[in-house]
Amino acid sequence: MRIRLRTTLAGPALTVGAGEIVTVDRGLARALIEAGYAEPMTEASDTPVIPETPALAVPEVATSGPQRRRGR
Repeated sequence: MRIRLRTTLAGPALTVGAGEIVTVDRGLARALIEAGYAEPMTEASDTPVIPETPALAVPEVATSGPQRRRGR
C-alpha cells in the first residue's frame, strides 16, 4: 500500500523522511495511518486519499476575566 509519511520514520528495515511516498505492507500502512503518522495514497497517482471522519467539536474552556488587585 502506498502512503505519504507525515513524520520521519526510522527503523532497522526502513528509513523514510517526512513527506516521502513509500510502498509498505498493508498492516504497517494501516497502523501508521491510524496513529496519524501517514496518509494513504491512491494507487494511480500521488494524491492523498482523504478519509471521511466526523468533525470533532472544540471543547469549551471556562476562563475568568483579568484579575483585579485590591489596593491597601
